[in-house]
Amino acid sequence: MLLALYLTAVLVTLAGTARAVGRFGSPGLAGGAASLAAFSAGAWLDAPSPLRGACWLYGVALLGKTLALGRTARRGIGPGRALAYLFLWPGLEVSRAFAADPTIDRRAGLTSAGIGALEVLASLVLSSLAASRGWLDAGTFVPAWVRLLAFGFLLDGGFRGMEGVLRGLHFRPDRVFRRPWAALDLADFWANRWNRFVGRTLALEVFGPAKRGLGRTAALFLTFVASGVLHEALFRGSARGPEGRFVAFFLVHALAVAVTPRIPASAGRGMLRWAFAWAVLLASAPLFFGGCYPTVVPLEDVLGR
Repeated sequence: MLLALYLTAVLVTLAGTARAVGRFGSPGLAGGAASLAAFSAGAWLDAPSPLRGACWLYGVALLGKTLALGRTARRGIGPGRALAYLFLWPGLEVSRAFAADPTIDRRAGLTSAGIGALEVLASLVLSSLAASRGWLDAGTFVPAWVRLLAFGFLLDGGFRGMEGVLRGLHFRPDRVFRRPWAALDLADFWANRWNRFVGRTLALEVFGPAKRGLGRTAALFLTFVASGVLHEALFRGSARGPEGRFVAFFLVHALAVAVTPRIPASAGRGMLRWAFAWAVLLASAPLFFGGCYPTVVPLEDVLGR
């Protein structure tokens, strides 16, 4: 399983690198080489699971940006700025990377950075409190829901903080997380609000081409399967051994997104679709946040139990 995930990552990276080199030259090559190095470290490094998971995550981020370089016309973006985009920019849009905008409200940006830092702290405090109170040992669903909430705080806060700092420096970064708790339904959650870095990459690299050849429904399922494989690499690749629960999680959500249009949008002023989305998220949470997740993302150990 690990070898299959690694070889898949290598093949996708090589294909993306070839395209990026055609557009950007040496920065595309640098992105692909760094991505391959990160995947190799995540797969074969003799290190704790969180460190191997961080290597896989960094490799995925670099791969997404390398693919973005392959889609982007240069338009005056020099090699230095492209390299800074690859290794420093917390977003997917190349044209926004380190392009100064004097109209940005610096104070609002720094306020956002502070809120993001508080969210990250809340994630760690919640995880530590849950461990000390025994919530993480309370059956199947309660630990998964606690970890879901802590994970949401961590990612939303982390990106909010980085984006806020950049706005404080007069840059205009991408909004990677857009109030995911306010999603109208599951399609809105995955397409527009939750981790738009990954969502946008999958939409452009998987959903778009598959839709043209196979139709929308098949493209939808292929995209969610691709996301499942990606998460298998991030978690199972670093914790070792096959499992398939992340693919199962995203297949459940693909099915839920596919049936959502059958729920009348006007029912309860949209509340029925909203309730269905959160019911699916909460019911499927153990698939994602159980298994090897606590080994790879042991947030409860950061502040101690």
